[in-house]
Amino acid sequence: MDTFDGFDAYEGPARVVTFSDNIAACLPLDSSQIDGGVGWQVIAAGQFQRNLALNGYFARGGITIGKVYADDSTVLGPGLVAAYELETEVAIEPRVVLDAPAAALFIRGALEDTDMKGSLQNDIVLYDAKDDLFFVHYLAFAWEADTDEEVDMFLTLHRDYVRASLTNERLKRDVRSKYRWLAGYHNWFCRGIRRPEFVIPKVPAPRRRFVPLVDMALEAGIELEAMQRERFGES
Repeated sequence: MDTFDGFDAYEGPARVVTFSDNIAACLPLDSSQIDGGVGWQVIAAGQFQRNLALNGYFARGGITIGKVYADDSTVLGPGLVAAYELETEVAIEPRVVLDAPAAALFIRGALEDTDMKGSLQNDIVLYDAKDDLFFVHYLAFAWEADTDEEVDMFLTLHRDYVRASLTNERLKRDVRSKYRWLAGYHNWFCRGIRRPEFVIPKVPAPRRRFVPLVDMALEAGIELEAMQRERFGES
């Protein structure tokens, strides 16, 4: 719950329910916000993954929009089923995936930024060109650290946890493959920020596999600029 309450402007999900090894965070859409409040859930998911990674745990999940009932101990409904299927059948790797409706609503938040490529939406969600899906870029939340030393500590811990698991011969092949994906994602990020000292050796960094969300939308010809002009006028 502390993870979900990281910002004063955000009160966290209306319900957080745990079952088995799953955590369901539910929040009604907010019609007063251009993105329905999906952005806050993406931020919460990124913080949650980052904090788990700092302790050597890597998570996957799904963000979707759908009907759900949740109280203090129960959660059910088609929204939950869709999120569960995203986590088990789509995410596969240690990542939190947004389905198409959630991504489309989330990217609308970039319309409020005069520099959409410099927007939060372009910083914290990536498009995986190989798998054709959107996921939360949790390594970007390393920059929330208070000092450069804390950023270095996070990248060091992340590198060492992933490398140790990648070389663990006792892991099953399908589990080790997930760490190979993590290692590639880690190296892609470190090379992108020009911090080669944190790169995991002998692991290729996929150059064009991961693309920031707004960049991908613009490359795909989605008329974001036209949507922005329509919302705010030519000025």
